[in-house]
Amino acid sequence: MPGLRPQPTAKAQPASSTTGLCAVPVGDVYRYVDARGGFAFVGAFRHARPFHEGLAAAHDGSNWGYLGSDGAWAIAPQFDDAGDFSEGAAAVCLEGGWQLVDAQGRKTHDRTFAALGSLRKGLAVAAEGDRFGYVDRDGNWCIAPRWDAAGDFSEGLGLVERGGHSAFVDPSGAVAALGWHAEAGDFAEGLAPVRDGDYWGFVNRKGAPCIGAAWQQALPFREGLAAVRSDAGWGFVATDGRVAVVPRWSRAQGYSEGLAAVQGPTVDGLRWGYVGRDGRLVVPLRLRWATPMHAGLAVACDDNGAVVINRAGFLVFSAKA
Repeated sequence: MPGLRPQPTAKAQPASSTTGLCAVPVGDVYRYVDARGGFAFVGAFRHARPFHEGLAAAHDGSNWGYLGSDGAWAIAPQFDDAGDFSEGAAAVCLEGGWQLVDAQGRKTHDRTFAALGSLRKGLAVAAEGDRFGYVDRDGNWCIAPRWDAAGDFSEGLGLVERGGHSAFVDPSGAVAALGWHAEAGDFAEGLAPVRDGDYWGFVNRKGAPCIGAAWQQALPFREGLAAVRSDAGWGFVATDGRVAVVPRWSRAQGYSEGLAAVQGPTVDGLRWGYVGRDGRLVVPLRLRWATPMHAGLAVACDDNGAVVINRAGFLVFSAKA
């Protein structure tokens, strides 16, 4: 079976805002790797996450803090847990309570929550006890905590659950005209996957079916394509309902930066690879796990350990090397 292609020296890409850095498990620690396949800085961390808005959550062995792109602590480790930055703030946990902090590590509010998500268009999902609602950057309730579960706002609507059913709420907290469904996924590119009965389809913001309920599972659209599952496996449909990638994969993730991770059978068992928008494999099925592309790079794992792949499908780093 063909392996991953090593990155040719002539095609090495400089680290930049478009290629970025990625956190890679190397032995018992995480290191940050750049687009050339080298370590971006000296530091090693117990845990580490991708960069968002120029900052990355990392764990020094005792607490979480935030790194700048130079590897120095922009916000000193002091938190029990930490989320990604979005809209200039990140959710952090200290002594069991969650709050938002800005890029200087300053609290944006004094109230604490049982759980707290990322800001999306000024609203973050939050929990009070076992009920969920939405708060603003200042920690004020904009949508009262009255839902069994809730997700981030997407395209102006938040996905909520109550009594085992799903609906969408607008920024005022009113249930949108789409009504209630047995299950639903986030709105993306004007459509949301919903299930009513045994099969999934897609509806628009008015609740009108746009792609018929013909799928056993469906994920939100990403870059014009949505992962769907039939008896034959996972494939992808376009926003007009056309099958863009014929279902045949055991598992699939959404598209990110032109590639989607898919899993299929090989002589060595189920393995992951990456397909382009035409459904052709850009990275062969030889990975034990794979993550979406982020800032030009994706972290995955082959039989020898963690690897980093770029959008062209080249292997730029291997923990074994």
